[in-house]
Amino acid sequence: GNVISTNGAAGSYATNLAPQINPCATPGTPMAFGATPVINCALPGPYRMTLTGNTTLSPPINCVDGQVIRIKLIQDATGSRTVGFNSVFKFGISPASFTATTTNE
Repeated sequence: GNVISTNGAAGSYATNLAPQINPCATPGTPMAFGATPVINCALPGPYRMTLTGNTTLSPPINCVDGQVIRIKLIQDATGSRTVGFNSVFKFGISPASFTATTTNE
């Protein structure tokens, strides 16, 4: 789908996000933790990030319309980290149905 970025430029971003609960068979691309991390769809997925604090995923970059993004979010030893998703992300199910706050999961 098309969205307007904060700087007013039109962009095409992925509109599907597939929840990833179990580890993926392929290692994929690690993401550095940040308050508003950006997924670069030009890099091979799935993407994985260890949560060391609360975060909100920013709109992904370099995606093609309809691209499915798989993300493995891992709680650190503290656990109870929360993840928000920018409104460009679309889910087939509610994100709350696959959220875990258990440590190291």
